[in-house]
Amino acid sequence: MKITKITKEYYEVEGEKVYFFEPLEKVISIKELQKIMDTAEEVVNKLKEGKRECLACKDKTRIGHTCC
Repeated sequence: MKITKITKEYYEVEGEKVYFFEPLEKVISIKELQKIMDTAEEVVNKLKEGKRECLACKDKTRIGHTCC
């Protein structure tokens, strides 16, 4: 999913505007929002596949621990 435009009210993906629940205080960069979206997509895919691991350190054996 490639983000092409960001405003305080919405971001645009593949020609479709997706509105924020509340307007942003400041506009973030496309690179910053793309990183957030990629990470969220990765988490959703892992949940769909049933994979569980610590998101902070990627340890597959210690789910929910305090790390690093």
